[in-house]
Amino acid sequence: SYELSRDSSRVLIYYNLPYDKGESEKFGFHVFDNNFNQLWEKKVILPYKEQLFEVQDYKVDNTGNVYLLGVIFKGKRVERRKGEPNYKYQILSYTDNGSEMREYPVEIAGTFLTDMQIAVNDDQDIICAGFYSAEGTFSIKGSYFLKINSDTKEIITKEFKEFGIDFITQNMTERQEEKTKKKAEKGKDTELFQYDLKDIIIRDDGGAVLIGEQFYVITTTVRMSNGNGVTTTSTTSQYFYNDIIVISISPNGSIDWNEKIPKKQITLNDGGFYSSYAVSVVKDKLYFVFNDHPNNLFYKKQGKLSNFNKSPESIMVLVELDSQGNQTREALYNAKKSGILTRPKVCEQISDNEMILFGQDKKIHRFARISFKN
Repeated sequence: SYELSRDSSRVLIYYNLPYDKGESEKFGFHVFDNNFNQLWEKKVILPYKEQLFEVQDYKVDNTGNVYLLGVIFKGKRVERRKGEPNYKYQILSYTDNGSEMREYPVEIAGTFLTDMQIAVNDDQDIICAGFYSAEGTFSIKGSYFLKINSDTKEIITKEFKEFGIDFITQNMTERQEEKTKKKAEKGKDTELFQYDLKDIIIRDDGGAVLIGEQFYVITTTVRMSNGNGVTTTSTTSQYFYNDIIVISISPNGSIDWNEKIPKKQITLNDGGFYSSYAVSVVKDKLYFVFNDHPNNLFYKKQGKLSNFNKSPESIMVLVELDSQGNQTREALYNAKKSGILTRPKVCEQISDNEMILFGQDKKIHRFARISFKN
């Protein structure tokens, strides 16, 4: 796969190399400039056994250094042992054209870091941000922000902020909200369920924005017998891509605000082909596009959402989120009139103020371009 640096001046191409069972994983890196001149290349053997290390992400900074984010499991490849986290995050950096490798363990005592994304700012500090939990690996209690000095390996900024009850209950039905608030009043933990951290965006002022999405899959297998000793099985997978959460972090690491963008996309046996979202960053605003049910266009952050479910009446929605977390929502176009459904996962921002959308219906493929005002 590939990764671009923040200023698009460097391109990282990375790929797996073959290795025998029980050996350490091997990778190849190629770093290019924006004219596709190769700056350096390297074959890397990870300093861990394959069964105890899992690569999560790659990054390349504006000078061509490569950073690898992974998790190290403690003795056994499971996320929890006896109720405690069984892994820690580890960052590896390859600098000086790949000639120097450094390790950065990231572990906060007493805190279960459930998700992490990394970035590198203009001062070469490593930014780590994500979600944490008190309960386990499937729910999140709040967000965190860490800044690591790449020379000393010291954590120079460390901020944690728990989600408030109003944020947790946002977009719930009245019944769900009442149940959750009663749980909080009894002193029990109330956490958000099954949110994946999708992206970390470093702002020009040194702050950051975290973007997550509720995502999970429920697979059901039914076995049926015809009475003659013949048994057949049928498996159904439901794909859930629901609310988006956005967390704004100030340059000093404090968390300014959280916002939740309502979304409900539940589909069957399709891998979420038309689900999820695409995002563009235009100056100090974020623009999200996704498929939605028309009933949700004027949703007021409370009550039941209508499911997108690939209906011909679906609309493509644009949500604008400003620098204070205020959101506005509008319909871009109707799936029935356009003749296609948009695939948000493969839509891309291509310049400071342009995004390319891709739509598909069987053999019909169409592209669209959104131009945002500067």
